[in-house]
Amino acid sequence: MDTAHLRRDENLRFLLWLTLGPPALTFLVSLASGLGIRDMWGAPMWNLTGLILVRAAVSRWDSVSLARLKICVSALFVIGLAGYALANAFVPQLENKPSRIQWPDRELAQTFSTVWQTETHRPLRIVAADGWLGGLIAMRVDPRPSVWIDASFVKSPWITPMPSRATARSWSGASETDRRRPLPSRNCLGSRFSA
Repeated sequence: MDTAHLRRDENLRFLLWLTLGPPALTFLVSLASGLGIRDMWGAPMWNLTGLILVRAAVSRWDSVSLARLKICVSALFVIGLAGYALANAFVPQLENKPSRIQWPDRELAQTFSTVWQTETHRPLRIVAADGWLGGLIAMRVDPRPSVWIDASFVKSPWITPMPSRATARSWSGASETDRRRPLPSRNCLGSRFSA
């Protein structure tokens, strides 16, 4: 299969559109809207890369040395593993912030739950926080409380407005004004966790 034939290969073109289209669209929408790109959005976008490489190399299978292929695959595996280790060991230290896989979620939930139980003597039923921090707390507390995302009934339609319910509120890096802002129709116990 020569280069001209690769350009005419409909299967390869289809795979390229499926692989490169979503990242390109995400980049353009992010650029136009100014919202930025989250790294976790991109992770599933590259799943077809291996299939593209296999499809593009189909004409060369007869001339591929199995020993050389093993060496290249092993090197690629080591490079990927080293990149992952560097990104999760050194980048969080440089940014002075834990990566998403290094958050102390168990300790955070235990501290939050203990403070709640000490202050109220009732089970924790609702955590008002941003989605990430509230989710970390709720994921590790038993029984699992609901997360009231940003204390917004619009973002959290599963929370019913009831003035008699108490709510645990958590924030990360919020200003003093934000921390003192009352939650709508709730008694609130607040805690601050540095991120």
